Amino acid sequence: MHNIFDNFLDKDTWHKDHPGDNAMFYSALSQVIDDESFCSDEMAEYMRNRKNVSRDNNDIFSFRIQTLQSAALHISDYKKLIG
Repeated sequence: MHNIFDNFLDKDTWHKDHPGDNAMFYSALSQVIDDESFCSDEMAEYMRNRKNVSRDNNDIFSFRIQTLQSAALHISDYKKLIG
């Protein structure tokens, strides 16, 4: 399921907060967010493994993954709340 994010992660600028990159991430997210098995923690772990970013890193790559994970979690929670 998480390989839907591969095109986004393959971009040289995936870790930056560019509107085009954000649109690419949210487009991919929209394809899996309603799947009952979707988990933002697992998505983040997939991204860390795919980009070789350690959970212990305190760099821009780790911060970006945390930001994306948080966004996915909030969107997922909201969608579950409103049904």
